[in-house]
Amino acid sequence: DLGSRNDHMNKMNNVSGELIGSAAAIGKAVSLGLPKLRLFYDYTGIALWPNGSWKIKDYNVTHDPKDQWLQQYIEFVHECQQKIQIEFRHTKGHTGIVGNELVDRLAKRAVGLGNEKIERDIATLSYELNHLKL
Repeated sequence: DLGSRNDHMNKMNNVSGELIGSAAAIGKAVSLGLPKLRLFYDYTGIALWPNGSWKIKDYNVTHDPKDQWLQQYIEFVHECQQKIQIEFRHTKGHTGIVGNELVDRLAKRAVGLGNEKIERDIATLSYELNHLKL
């Protein structure tokens, strides 16, 4: 289950939280019936594992649960791509982009690695979104 935490995912640090967050966003977009999702990420594996640029060991022959979990993520993304167009967009991490900083902290929280306050980031992001000139 991509939404569950386990010891093997914890060993991946906040990477697993970022993968869970990406899978959750993709799943939500599919459930809403959206035709397209633009997914911003700073961890390269979010896009490079599903598109095949990064390889993991053949999970049919490895017994490493981390590899099996990554294969589940890849398969989930591929399944969703049958229902929605996913545009992966890279953004630089740790550069003060409020939304990115917030989701990084949330990713760490998801795997039990962080307990930083996020309320200020949420308020700042909300303000910025409300004042966008589109």
